[in-house]
Amino acid sequence: NTSLTLAASTIPDGATHLVAISAHGSMQMATGTGIAIVDYEPPLAVASSVVFQDTDTAYGLVGGLVTIARASDETGVLRYNAYLGSASEPRAALLGAADATGAANVTISVPSGTELPPGASQIAVFVEGSGGEAPDGVTVNVTDLSLVTVAQGVSFTDTDSNADSFGGV
Repeated sequence: NTSLTLAASTIPDGATHLVAISAHGSMQMATGTGIAIVDYEPPLAVASSVVFQDTDTAYGLVGGLVTIARASDETGVLRYNAYLGSASEPRAALLGAADATGAANVTISVPSGTELPPGASQIAVFVEGSGGEAPDGVTVNVTDLSLVTVAQGVSFTDTDSNADSFGGV
């Protein structure tokens, strides 16, 4: 396999494919091989905010509703994509997508029992249009409900000296 990085340039009028032709010495392929040109031109919009509250009480698992406040300008926005991830890898696992409807908020239901990928600490939302997914998005930290609600230990010392009663710390 050979990789070639192309500098940014204008696509010539009428061009529909990028074609590679291999050659060696005075010989070259007669037809080449090609791929359709897909111009990456994502929307410039970003969702206004994202909110998530875990409702799954099992350790390492999440579930609940991702609520996304629409972009202030939805021009070119087809949908909102939500991912579980981290600051260094925001798109680790796709949670789901919601169509842009023009409504103030859209939601994505995360089924209970959804596993947190290793290192996942946030939900990131990116807008998508016909030209691709935007590079920038909004995030919300994910707090595993089990870490909030599960007691880590209990201690009690009875300081009441009466039989059949207790009190203390």
